[in-house]
Amino acid sequence: MRDSFDRDGISRIARKVLVQLVQRQPQSISHLAHEHECSPDLILAAVDALRSSGCILEQQRDNVLVRQSHWTWWRGVLEDISSERGTTLGRHVLSYESTSSTNDVCRQAAGQMGRPNSETLVVLADHQSAGRGRHGHRWEARGGQSLLLSVLFPTDQRLSAQAVTLGAAIACARSVERFACQPVHLKWPNDVIVAGRKVAGILVETIPAGPIKRAKPRQAHPAVILGIGINVTQTADDFPAELRSKAGSIGLASGEMVDRLALAVELLDEIQHCCMPGLSPEQIALEWKSRCHLVNRMVRLTHHGVELEGRVVDLDPSVGLVIADAYGRTHFADAGATNLVES
Repeated sequence: MRDSFDRDGISRIARKVLVQLVQRQPQSISHLAHEHECSPDLILAAVDALRSSGCILEQQRDNVLVRQSHWTWWRGVLEDISSERGTTLGRHVLSYESTSSTNDVCRQAAGQMGRPNSETLVVLADHQSAGRGRHGHRWEARGGQSLLLSVLFPTDQRLSAQAVTLGAAIACARSVERFACQPVHLKWPNDVIVAGRKVAGILVETIPAGPIKRAKPRQAHPAVILGIGINVTQTADDFPAELRSKAGSIGLASGEMVDRLALAVELLDEIQHCCMPGLSPEQIALEWKSRCHLVNRMVRLTHHGVELEGRVVDLDPSVGLVIADAYGRTHFADAGATNLVES
């Protein structure tokens, strides 16, 4: 074994240690030393380097775990994990300490030649100055409190906005549940609920593609942008008075400090599984029904701006909610154009 205690060597080991810790915690100093073929002293130096950079780590005897990963490590760690796992999602990451909106960054990236046709891009922000939800609603949070993430799915993924919305909601619910340690429910079409409070929201947008120039021109499939905002570390005092009975966070639900980077790793893994190409329609319908509890309930909603009232008789991922009104007529309310008023 040969140790390298120069600054670059310690930084490289620190990044490798963080990659391991955010995927599986806690781990022992001796195990990490064995994994990286170095001495425990070098691992301890790497842990000190992580602390010096702003990470919050806890040591219990020989074990070490991460309570909070500093923002500066996120991009490299996510790309390293994607490389190790051989996954598409996370291979290309952009991270910003502050930006207007991660969805806006994806839209700008899609305008670059070639990107929307061939690459899946992940964009992260520590803070958004103009974050938004559906129907133009603002998504507000101070820096360091939320996981703010968008994914640009390129045209060759051939994903529909409806499929991404439903699959991403399931991915988000599964990820939040592991950290909140409480059951997670879904409110149609894109709200993630823990203990009766909204902790996450989803915004899916599409970018129309131009015609493909071939002997017989045809329209290319649009690129899809998936935006997710998850409240992670907020306390009740962080929400406006009018939202305190409705809004929550993973930290409030679990009573524990939650590492946003570890949550990002989990979320990207679930998005890869649920959206690329994704769960089958049968799997989506089954899990949605188990988490949403809308089937056989009376609802009032707006669909394409028109108010609709009736009983939900089914959820069909290809068309959305299947609703029977008082006159026996059947209506289909897709996720992209539906706003639930009451249930």
